[in-house]
Amino acid sequence: MTGQDYLSDQGKYIFKKIAEHLQRVGVTDRINTYELSMLANSLDLYATAATLVKHKGFDQDNKRSGGKVITPAYAIMKNEYQNIQKHAPKFGINHVDMAKLAESIPEKKDDSDPLTDLMTVSST
Repeated sequence: MTGQDYLSDQGKYIFKKIAEHLQRVGVTDRINTYELSMLANSLDLYATAATLVKHKGFDQDNKRSGGKVITPAYAIMKNEYQNIQKHAPKFGINHVDMAKLAESIPEKKDDSDPLTDLMTVSST
């Protein structure tokens, strides 16, 4: 299973980790790779924008008014967060959604969690 061609290397890595997570819980036959690619892309864009905000801040000087305005990176973060919220529940990303997803599959015992690595990934 592979993501869409438009995914960056980081997006492909995220796609792979989520796919491994879904394989672990036994739902790979129900994966919409287009939608999973959108989720991976949104997570990648969010992480990239968050890195920019971390280093440069969430506001910048407005040369016209002399005040401060929100940076484009922060606006991207807000937009991608909405996209993540829309797509993530379908893939069992949080505990509540995982419980809903797990209700429809046979129980498997596996202590490894491929998403652990995903949470420590940083964008360059």
